[in-house]
Amino acid sequence: MASGTVAQALEALLAQTPQLRCLDLGAGWGAHRVLFQLGALPDCLARCRHLTRLVLQDEGLSELPAGDYLTGLRELSLAKNNFTHLPPALSTATALEHLDFKGLDASCLPDDALDILCSLPRLKKLWLSSIPVEWQHRLPHVQQWERIEFLCESGV
Repeated sequence: MASGTVAQALEALLAQTPQLRCLDLGAGWGAHRVLFQLGALPDCLARCRHLTRLVLQDEGLSELPAGDYLTGLRELSLAKNNFTHLPPALSTATALEHLDFKGLDASCLPDDALDILCSLPRLKKLWLSSIPVEWQHRLPHVQQWERIEFLCESGV
């Protein structure tokens, strides 16, 4: 199926299901990586305001555009994508409680990464693949918040 066809089908689905709250377009989805061939979200998804849970796991994404879709999200999975940073657009996801970024190399995160996390007042769980030693000196500011639980695959 061509990426244009998949994007058109997704746009039609979203237009006809305003009650849709959870959308999983992760690796198990039949059009895996077809939809996001260019490493970007389709415009129709970036305009979608009614979602509370969005899974975009292993889709080759490298950027996350700003958009209405972020404001109501409580759960967002961006695991196993091509991110090298925390996208600034995340700071608008103020209802976000769970953020899955497994696969993100935390050692390459710039200093403003914690500023982005600090701008998420409801964040309770953050999944990272690992927290390297050189990043840990920045964690005490976040770990003292009871509402944050760092979950690392490596057990650090």
